[in-house]
Amino acid sequence: MTVSSNPFPLRYDGNDVTVDFQVPTLFLQESDGTAHLRVIKRAIDGTETTLVQETDYTVSGAESPVGGTVQLNTAPATGEKVVIYRSVPLTQETDYIENDPFPAESHEKALDKITHALQQQAAGSGADLDTSRVLTLGATDVDGSGSYQAKGNKIANLANPTADQDAATKDYVDDAIAGIGTEDPLANAVTRWEFAGDGITSEFDVTDVTDRTAAGA
Repeated sequence: MTVSSNPFPLRYDGNDVTVDFQVPTLFLQESDGTAHLRVIKRAIDGTETTLVQETDYTVSGAESPVGGTVQLNTAPATGEKVVIYRSVPLTQETDYIENDPFPAESHEKALDKITHALQQQAAGSGADLDTSRVLTLGATDVDGSGSYQAKGNKIANLANPTADQDAATKDYVDDAIAGIGTEDPLANAVTRWEFAGDGITSEFDVTDVTDRTAAGA
């Protein structure tokens, strides 16, 4: 069949009841029944879990022109989300036998798979309409002098920084701030004493750091 649009990713809200989530377009499957889909459950705190077919959910309607259904074993809770992506293996398994009649059905299926794979790749590179999920430079920015546009989204699962130019995580900053309160405030202080000259004194005591105000700091 023709492939005229790309509805993926499909996003659904959990409600403690619904387990059936529609895939309203053609999707293919491997010979072992593995559907060309990837199903993610996003928890309320933003943690994402990749669900496993036949373990966490089942699929019906693969290779139907009108699409099918992903049925989860457990209903997502209110506040959780289900996101369904294409997941097309980048392989070519259609074999043409010389002098055989033209295999129109398998040929069209191979074309469908190629188109689905291109849509999948485009979604990952920001080339399709779903650019909201892609971290890109601004339209007029260039590498080395631009800014990546997160479009108001958080950047999650960062490692703590090790090099000077690494991004700092909240955990790293919180620990650094907490450590400030445990340090001696005078340990690294730069202290200044001022003394009035009297034409006689040539030695000045700077050993007392407990009363800098009295010493004219």
